[in-house]
Amino acid sequence: YNGGLYGYNNSLPVAVVQNGRYSETVFDGLEDYDFSAAVCDTGCSVTRQFNFSAFKNKISTAEKHSGKYSLKLNAGEVVTVSTFVRPFTDNSHQVFTYTSKADTCSGQTLLQTIRTDSNSVLPQFTPIAGKKVVIGAWVKEGRNCKCTGYTGNQISIGITENNSTSFTNFIAAGSIIEGWQRYEAIIDIPAGASALSVSFKATDTAAVYFDDIRIHPFSANMKSFVYDPVNLRLMAELDENNY
Repeated sequence: YNGGLYGYNNSLPVAVVQNGRYSETVFDGLEDYDFSAAVCDTGCSVTRQFNFSAFKNKISTAEKHSGKYSLKLNAGEVVTVSTFVRPFTDNSHQVFTYTSKADTCSGQTLLQTIRTDSNSVLPQFTPIAGKKVVIGAWVKEGRNCKCTGYTGNQISIGITENNSTSFTNFIAAGSIIEGWQRYEAIIDIPAGASALSVSFKATDTAAVYFDDIRIHPFSANMKSFVYDPVNLRLMAELDENNY
C-alpha cells in the first residue's frame, strides 16, 4: 500500500507514505487549523487523522520546529488524542452498495452503480492490531537549557486491551538541534488491542512545545511537508526520519 495525506482543506499534500495504508498514517504540523478556502464539493468531507481542533487555544506561534505553529502546553498540562484499533482482518469500513437494472435488449440483469460512503474512500486513522508503529515528534522546552536533553516533557502511549489500558512513557532522545529534540517511539500494538491514545505532557515548570507529529507503520517510509498558511508556498520538507 501507498498513501497520501492532504491538508489545507484537502488542497495540498502534507505527507506521502510508502508501504503504509492511508488509514494507518498521521501527520500534523499544526499549521492549517485556521486555514479557510472555498469548498465546492462537500459530499465527501475529509476528517483529520489526528484532530487537535479541541485544543486550538493551545496552538501557538511562540515557537515552531517548522512552519509557523506548534502545540504549546503550560506546566502540568496534558493533551490526549485517541483512536480505535482495527483487527487485521476487519474491513467493515469498506461498505459498498450495488444496484442493477434489466437490459431490455438481452433480458439480462446488468450492474448499474457501485456506491460507498466517505469513510470507505477516506477512512479515519485506525491502526491495525498486531502490527508495529513508529510515533515521532519534535519538542522544545521554554527554558534556557544548557543540557544534552530535555527532561520536563513526555509522550505517553496508552493501549487498551480486554477493557484494561496500559501506558508506556517516552522521552525525547538525541541531540538538541536549534533548540528542538526529536521523539521516535516504536510501539507494538497487541493483536487484542481495541484502542490507542497518545498523550503529550508538560511535566515540569516550563512550557513545552510539540511540533511535526507523525505516526506510520514500522515498515513504512514517510515524508511530510509544511506550507505557509497564507500563500501556500512550501516552507519545510521532513524526511523519512522526520528531520
